[in-house]
Amino acid sequence: MQPTYTAFYRLHRRPFPLVPDLGGYVETESHRRALACLAHTLGRGEGVVVVTGEAGIGKTLLVRYLEARLGARRVLVPVLPAVVREGRVVLAALAASLGLEARTDGPAPSPRALQAALRARAPERGSLLLLLDEAQVAAAEALDALRPFLGLAGPDGPLLRIVLIGRPELRERIAAPALAWLRERIAASHRLGPLEPEEIRPYIEHRLTWAGWQDDPRLSAELFPAVRLATAGVPRRINQLITRMLVLAALDQRHELGAGEVEEALDALQGDPFPVPALPERRAFAVVEPGPWRRELGALRRRLDALYEELARERRRRDDAEAEVVRLRAELGRYGIEPLGLDPLGEDEEVALLPAWTVAGGRHG
Repeated sequence: MQPTYTAFYRLHRRPFPLVPDLGGYVETESHRRALACLAHTLGRGEGVVVVTGEAGIGKTLLVRYLEARLGARRVLVPVLPAVVREGRVVLAALAASLGLEARTDGPAPSPRALQAALRARAPERGSLLLLLDEAQVAAAEALDALRPFLGLAGPDGPLLRIVLIGRPELRERIAAPALAWLRERIAASHRLGPLEPEEIRPYIEHRLTWAGWQDDPRLSAELFPAVRLATAGVPRRINQLITRMLVLAALDQRHELGAGEVEEALDALQGDPFPVPALPERRAFAVVEPGPWRRELGALRRRLDALYEELARERRRRDDAEAEVVRLRAELGRYGIEPLGLDPLGEDEEVALLPAWTVAGGRHG
C-alpha cells in the first residue's frame, strides 16, 4: 500500500487544508489592510464596516482570525441558514449570544429585550462585535432587523458594532433602495484581493513549514510564478493545486516540485470547480516576472482604499458640522435670533452652512 503524501514527505499534517485553519494563517498585504481598516474604524466605534472578496480569497479565515484575536465573549458569528430571508433569524442568533432563549423557527425576540441585554453585559464585557459572514445572501428584511441596534450607545461607546462580510455582490445588494439607511451608516469598506506575485513563495513555504516541511520536496524557482499564473493568486486555488501536486509527486516518489508538476496537477484538476487558464511552455516560467502593470494595479488598489478612508472621514466631518449647526441655531434661538438659510439636512448643504441670520428685521454678519 502506497503511503500518503504526508507520510512520504514526513509532514506532521496536511499543509494546505481546504477548511480554513488558523494554524497556517498567513497575513497577506490585502488582509493586513483589511485588519487595519477594521481596527481603525471599530476603535473609533463608528458605523458599519463592509469587507468583500471573491470565493476562496480568505474571508472566512479573516473571520476566524478576528474571533481568535478578540475572543468569543466579544465576537458573535451567528450560524445562519444558506439564505437568510427573515429578520427574526438574525435576531434569534443575536439573542442566543446574549444568553436569551430564542429559536430561529419561533417568534422574533423583542428588540427592547435585546437592547436591555446589550446594556446589561456592556460593563463587564464591553461592546459586542457582530460578524455577519456571507452577508450577500441576506435579504433586505434580514439586514433591516439590525437597524434598531445601530447607534445604540452606552457610557463607553457603541454597544454593538457590525461587520458585513461577503462576496462582491454584497456591494450591489447594499446599493438597493431598501438599504439606503445601511449605506448611510457604512464607515469603511475594504475589498480583499488575491496574493501578489511576491507573496506566493512566502505563502507556500510558510504553510509547508507549519506542517513540518524540511525541504522535502524541494521547490524550484520556476514553481512560484507558475502557481501564480495557474491560480491568479487565490488562496483556495493555491491550496487545491499544491495538494494535488504533492499527491501526484508522492505517488511517483519525486522529491522536487517545479513548473512541470504544476502542469500535471492542472491536468488532473480539470474537473474541479475553478477555471484553469492555459499555461505557457514550461521554459517560459523561469522568466515570468511581475510586470509594471502589476505595480500600477497595486498602487491603484492602495489609492482606492485611501479614498474609502477619506470618504469615511468626510462623512464624520459632515455629521459633526451638522450637529454643530443644529446646536448653534438652538443657541441663537435663545437670544431671539432667527437663522436664515436652508436646513442643514436638506439638499443644499453648502448654502446651509453659510453664516446668515437676522435680528429684529436687520441683517448682522
